[in-house]
This record gives sequence, C-alpha cells and structure tokens, in this order.
Amino acid sequence: MYAITATVQTVQRDRYGDVWTGTRQVPTFFLDARTQGIVCEDHAERIARQIIDPLGVIGDARIYVTAVRI
Repeated sequence: MYAITATVQTVQRDRYGDVWTGTRQVPTFFLDARTQGIVCEDHAERIARQIIDPLGVIGDARIYVTAVRI
C-alpha cells in the first residue's frame, strides 16, 4: 500500500503580462500495490501523476507527488 500526497502548482499570465501562481493540495489517497502491480515508490508516483492528470492537460503546471510505502 502506498500513501500518495500531491500538490499542483499552476502559473497563469494575465493580459498585462503579470504572472500569477496558484497551488492546490490534492487530498491524500492510497494505491494498493497488489492490485495495481506497483513495484516501487517511483512507480507509484508515476501512476499517481496519471490519476491526477490523465490526459496531460493541466498545461503550464507542476505536479509534485510523494509516494510512501505503508
């Protein structure tokens, strides 16, 4: 079982060229290694990124993911 914590940071520019950043904390969720075939923490992080942004459309964003085996 892996506990997943994640934060998504977005960067936006307004029409005047000013840059704004926003951050959202994703609620902690869990991935079952036995069910999903997860072999290590890095693998769990990659799966979590796909869950958070399945189509890769978040755009100009940074997704910070941490997976901890519990």
